[in-house]
Amino acid sequence: MKKKVFIFSLIIISLLSGIIIGTKVKKRDNPRFKQVENSAYYVSKKIDKEYKGAIVNAVLKVAPAVVSIETEYEEIRRSNTDLFEKFFRDFFGDKPYDNYQRKRMSLGSGAIFSPDGLILTADHVVEGGKNIKVTLPDGRHFSAKILGEDAINDLALLKIDGENLPYITLGDSDKLLPGEWVIALGNPFGLMVNDPQPTVTVGVVSANMRTISMKDETGEKMFYGLIQTDAAINPGNSGGPLVDADGTLVGINTAIFSTSGGSQGIGFAISVNTAKKSIDDILKYGEVRRGWIGVIAKEIPYDLKKKYGLDKVYGVLVTTILKNSPAYRDGLREGDVIVSFNKLPIRNIRWWKGYLMRISPDVPVKLSVLRDSENLNISITPELFNSEKILRSLGILKIKELTYTDALKYHLTLQKGLLIENVAKGSIAYKNGLRKNQVIRAVNNIRIYDKNDLNFVFSKIAQGNKISFVVEKSGYFYRVEVQF
Repeated sequence: MKKKVFIFSLIIISLLSGIIIGTKVKKRDNPRFKQVENSAYYVSKKIDKEYKGAIVNAVLKVAPAVVSIETEYEEIRRSNTDLFEKFFRDFFGDKPYDNYQRKRMSLGSGAIFSPDGLILTADHVVEGGKNIKVTLPDGRHFSAKILGEDAINDLALLKIDGENLPYITLGDSDKLLPGEWVIALGNPFGLMVNDPQPTVTVGVVSANMRTISMKDETGEKMFYGLIQTDAAINPGNSGGPLVDADGTLVGINTAIFSTSGGSQGIGFAISVNTAKKSIDDILKYGEVRRGWIGVIAKEIPYDLKKKYGLDKVYGVLVTTILKNSPAYRDGLREGDVIVSFNKLPIRNIRWWKGYLMRISPDVPVKLSVLRDSENLNISITPELFNSEKILRSLGILKIKELTYTDALKYHLTLQKGLLIENVAKGSIAYKNGLRKNQVIRAVNNIRIYDKNDLNFVFSKIAQGNKISFVVEKSGYFYRVEVQF
């Protein structure tokens, strides 16, 4: 009997305890109670730098200088009844179009990096834009002016006029290590438009000096020397800053690899050390000026490495040096293995092409070279990289604007174009089927009427990219693709 009473007493005590505990739990689950408790917690707790951590401190430091960019475009297309134009559109798979005018908007991100309002962003965010509006996290709005663009590296430099502007300090992307923390900030899906606080995502440097390929209406484009990160980058993040844990700018977000359109942990940013050259050129010349040394290189084949005991050597093999080029003049030779560029290591051909993006005319570059087991240091002073240098690299030695007489003589369509007058035998162009008396009708899907058109297209082509020509010979059209 006593035992039963004892058990019954325990049950009663347990039930009463459950009621009391349940009452406390319910009280804690009450939203009003939780709100008061949390408010008191954050007011009373001292949050110092150590508690926040490096990531939070970096975000607090740079977030005020992350901007939303709204770009307005106006597209105008006109119909054309010219038979050649219709054929040309059919050749490229385009449909005939009629007159129309349409306005559209795009959203992107940017980073203020100087107290006088210079903004770095991705070129595809503002390219061809008519009106550009910039919004700061403090709610201020500005009209921005494009100072210059670097289409090859997908960079653009903007300017706003304002007082007490926040800014992010430029860092050194060459010092980044795989596994190092990085932070991406920006305006994904336009979230900053109505609520101007930037979105923050965190990840690590997945790899350095990446190369990616992207296609647009002008064909395939290669981008070199990129930072790969797993920090989430989504549509609208383009042009936003990638910063390190110290809060310095190390990259500009530009692209993602995705099968769904959203982030899959593979994002890419233009390195700030590549951007520095673009910034300096635009501020000094109003455009980006590229250097040319006249070298064609390739990956070192494994069998060649094994044959000459180069198993542990990284670098690129020089296969072609154009005569009268800076490289030939300053002592580089075919068969040399280039192992470093301005004291930066060259692991493969993609790293080499990434460094070529930083070459400036008349600014010497220092190469470490392996020649017949001998280590050499060679300094090369680049020349200005222009359409003439590209044609020479390909082996097209002379062109001229097509005349009426030439068109009749060579049975060509009576449309403006560029006539090839001389092609070097054994050159890249010759091996791919380009010959004298052919007319260049298009390059990378853009119509070519004169040398100005060619200069425009070539200004968007990086060394190492593929170039797609449409040429005419005796009334027939051919597509020729080359890579230099």
